[in-house]
Amino acid sequence: VVWRMTHPDDVAMVKRTVVESHQTMQVWQAQYRVVLPNHQIKWLQGIARPSQQANGDVIWDGLIIDISDRKHIEEALRKSQQRFRNTAANIPGAIFQYVLHVDGTDHVNFMSQGCFDLWEVPAEQAQQNVQLLWQMVHPDDLRAMQNSVLESARTLQPWSWEWKITTPSGKVKWLAAAGSPERQPNGDVVWDSLAMDVSDRKQAEIALQTSESRLTTLIGNLPGFVYRAANTRDYTVEYISPGVSDITEYRPADYLE
Repeated sequence: VVWRMTHPDDVAMVKRTVVESHQTMQVWQAQYRVVLPNHQIKWLQGIARPSQQANGDVIWDGLIIDISDRKHIEEALRKSQQRFRNTAANIPGAIFQYVLHVDGTDHVNFMSQGCFDLWEVPAEQAQQNVQLLWQMVHPDDLRAMQNSVLESARTLQPWSWEWKITTPSGKVKWLAAAGSPERQPNGDVVWDSLAMDVSDRKQAEIALQTSESRLTTLIGNLPGFVYRAANTRDYTVEYISPGVSDITEYRPADYLE
């Protein structure tokens, strides 16, 4: 009856563990499924200690318990974790959980596979050594970034930051990240965070700033002044360059009032 009830996919495994226990006289342990007469499937866990009799036979004294509920919870958790990993893998950038301990040390609990696209470091290495990520932060940005993390930990306000990194291949990137902090019972602070590569946007902003600076310099060096007026009844001035002061002794702001 026992073997008839054992799930067909588990019979070979259970028999193997029994044989191993018999040969080694070690405690037998196994988790396996059984099929009840009503076709319901249950998970059982068994443990038994073998003892050899005078005639050479081996007898096991053991315990069998129903672990179906635990197995269902484990399976639901596994599926939930797999869905999370699939979602994280499809999000641009990297999802990570950063931990700041009360003693000032830190580490990464979780890092999605997008880590490599940002930092050129496998997620597993980042989890093992978070200093790999800190070492890439541009020296000009490091102190301010560290202070921003400490301030978020102190106030428990959301953290967000933009900073430059230099990857192992020498590539310079701009990253932006945001996270929500939560203090743990032991005093640690944990941020669930998302980091993204914003290099294209930052380069466009820098290019625009450079262009505007050059234009301002050019206009400032022109003789006279440059202006823009709207086609209204009073020809409202929308812009006028600083050169107007040299000619009229009025400030540009006076024309814009």
